[in-house]
Amino acid sequence: MAPLSRYAVTWLTQEQPGGVAVTGPTRAYVRAYDAAGKPVTPPIFLTPTTPGPLLSPSTAGSTPKVAIRDSGEFVVVFDEIVYAPQSELAHHIYVQRFAANGTTLGGRSFVDIGENPDIALTTTGFLVSYVRYISGRAFVRVQRFDANGGTVGGPIAIDNYPSNNLAYIGSTHIRTRCTDEFIVLYHDTRSGFGTTSQPLTHIIRFSAAGTQMGSRITLNDEEPSGAFGDRAPGNARLVYLPTGAFNAITTTGGNHFLHRFDANGNPAATPEFLFGSIEPPSMAANSCGDVMLAWRPVGTDQVRVREYSYAGVPVAESSFNQTPLGAPASPRGVAVSVGSALFATAWTRDVVGGLQDTMHRRWILDSSLHSGSNVRVCRYGCGGADPCQPAAFIGPPSVPGYTYQWSPATYLSNPNVARPTVKHPGGNKSFEVTYTVTIDGQCCKRQQQVTVRFDVGCF
Repeated sequence: MAPLSRYAVTWLTQEQPGGVAVTGPTRAYVRAYDAAGKPVTPPIFLTPTTPGPLLSPSTAGSTPKVAIRDSGEFVVVFDEIVYAPQSELAHHIYVQRFAANGTTLGGRSFVDIGENPDIALTTTGFLVSYVRYISGRAFVRVQRFDANGGTVGGPIAIDNYPSNNLAYIGSTHIRTRCTDEFIVLYHDTRSGFGTTSQPLTHIIRFSAAGTQMGSRITLNDEEPSGAFGDRAPGNARLVYLPTGAFNAITTTGGNHFLHRFDANGNPAATPEFLFGSIEPPSMAANSCGDVMLAWRPVGTDQVRVREYSYAGVPVAESSFNQTPLGAPASPRGVAVSVGSALFATAWTRDVVGGLQDTMHRRWILDSSLHSGSNVRVCRYGCGGADPCQPAAFIGPPSVPGYTYQWSPATYLSNPNVARPTVKHPGGNKSFEVTYTVTIDGQCCKRQQQVTVRFDVGCF
């Protein structure tokens, strides 16, 4: 989801015309929506694009990842399984850029041979992270792209694995902030000959130029595989905050924990126990530092969400029941993305006939960076049941690191503070003024409105 709440959804399908479940090639799609939740493109077919056994169910590629701008332009990364002459299945990673109306911008661009890609926007271009396998070795890589989809330099080496010390490389996650610094999270199970496998999560930060910042952070973790792991549409477990701090989610014994780190990569708090659930929650943040979790609670057909403020304090939690359509709904792979005023969730559910639907829903963000409620002031103060007074505060509590600008400045004590006083100017007419407050900080800018009703009041 873009800051102004445009968003896009990707999914995989194995349906024939007529809605009959099949075991043929899996197809990848994307569709974009405006801030009101209305589709602005048809479902756009991504793969397969050439003949052959592409994306077969036994070796399905991961769900495509998408990033979208406020302009409506979006870019998708996906991996396509192709058949090699040596009877070897190989994942080819591609990116495709689209205009706001779904028209392709240039042809699809080949990234590399690899798996489990992810994508993140920079101020002018985008980044792709992925895992590449060569001659029994694994390489975690990031490739930078400019605004036109051209590569910027060669792949950046994130990690290398010797052939005698590798069991499994899981998904990669990449996130950026407004300075174009980026952070990469990836999962692995390292096992040398005769040793016991240990699932791990690794996190590394990089400058905009691709230079590593600080040491690699390693956490014990358990990443589920298959339908509930990196191949599901959700389960993104990393956010990069505007301050340079970052959060990550790990899993131990089916329980999920939230880890917070400061801008220097040091633990900022004791890992917070979240809950136990069938699959790990998905996590996302916006450019103002609001963080959202989404997941399916154990033993329910619910999709549940939890919001944290910029300060890491829980703000709100809510859920809704996913209604079964003749079969258990079983929402899976719950994904979440956050804009400045809204957030969206997407998930897969089972329906009649062994088929599955991809669903999505928009929510209003209960953010700590808000304009406050509408107010009423009166020339003559009232008492009793009517608390209207000649002056009142408007606006939100001040948040450190942000500036505030109110427009118009009419009847305000100071238009450059978070909570100015608005005062009735006198006279016997009733009227309204709608004020716009611009809340501005590093990486974050919001404009919201408050309406003030000016009444005569009580004599």
